[in-house]
Amino acid sequence: MNKLFFTISILCIWLTSCNQLNNKQIESNIIDFDNLSDSEFEIKDIEYIPLETKEYCLLGDINKIIYKNDKFYILDRDQNKGVYIFDKDGKFISSINKQGEGAGEYIEIIDMDVDNENNIYVADNAQSNIIKYAQADPDNYEVIHVGEHFLEFCYLDKQSFILRDVFGPEGQKMKLACFNHAKNSVTSILDSKYKNINEMDIMRCSKHYLYRSNGKIYYNERFTPTIYSISPKGELIDQYTVFSKYYISEDGLKELEKNPGKFIQETDHVKDIISLYENEEYFVCMPFITPSATYVLIPKNKALQTKKIDLMNEMALQGTSQIEGVAKNKFFVLMNYSELQAKLQKDNSKLKSWNEESNPVLVLFSIK
Repeated sequence: MNKLFFTISILCIWLTSCNQLNNKQIESNIIDFDNLSDSEFEIKDIEYIPLETKEYCLLGDINKIIYKNDKFYILDRDQNKGVYIFDKDGKFISSINKQGEGAGEYIEIIDMDVDNENNIYVADNAQSNIIKYAQADPDNYEVIHVGEHFLEFCYLDKQSFILRDVFGPEGQKMKLACFNHAKNSVTSILDSKYKNINEMDIMRCSKHYLYRSNGKIYYNERFTPTIYSISPKGELIDQYTVFSKYYISEDGLKELEKNPGKFIQETDHVKDIISLYENEEYFVCMPFITPSATYVLIPKNKALQTKKIDLMNEMALQGTSQIEGVAKNKFFVLMNYSELQAKLQKDNSKLKSWNEESNPVLVLFSIK
């Protein structure tokens, strides 16, 4: 009888401990945005990297930057319609610029990604293709026909890609999907929370909602609090929940469809979570209510110590809007000549020949 009582007691203690651990883990992943206060922070280890400016690598719009393989891969989707590659010091290396209707060409480039072997993938929305340029060689390509239109994608493995917002003539078909080109299949992995909302008719706050940072792929479904990471097997993992009572309702979203003016004027609700990035110390994101530079800074493994920081309070970063990525374990923003001219370091030889016609400068920094 004593042995039975002892066994039951140990089992109860073990179950209680597991429940406490699970509750603690759940609580640590929930960020109470409404009760976070602005906190002091320090910007350190600032590094300026001017992107080399030549006639053949003059950037128009910068829609996406990925730092991988000690290189910066930059998507200029709207003007030059290509991918430009710079080394870790900003020196131009090469580009993929193959707009057209011929073999290995794209008509409407909408997104790009890069794998560990320096293979570049671009999405051609017009032809529902993903084109792989092996070793960043524009003449060594493989056309992968998806057969579906989508807004963003990430390379998962040699057979699979993650697709965001797969859509057809009648609207959205899948919120998040996995495309396996060996099996020629597209499988839904997340259904939309708002079935009656056409997200494509509502103004975007972010350049992207599906993105890789520090080796992970992150995703946030617009207008919702959950930030997912995606495992190497294509599984969704609840990474963080940015809780707030100010998320806009479905009826409120319906009123914003095809109404960008009202979207801008609406300043009471969280409409997007944008800029999902991490380095070895922190995860950062911005719940978008009004245009600002206020970020949620989440310490790795110490989410209960989360705080708000306002990058606009830092003189070195004034003039910036959004964090654009992570490189060398630092976050970075983009600055143009007019934003940086008052901050130029006169003894920095990299910036001496920089002018209004130059490509932007990457400003890398650490947060302490």
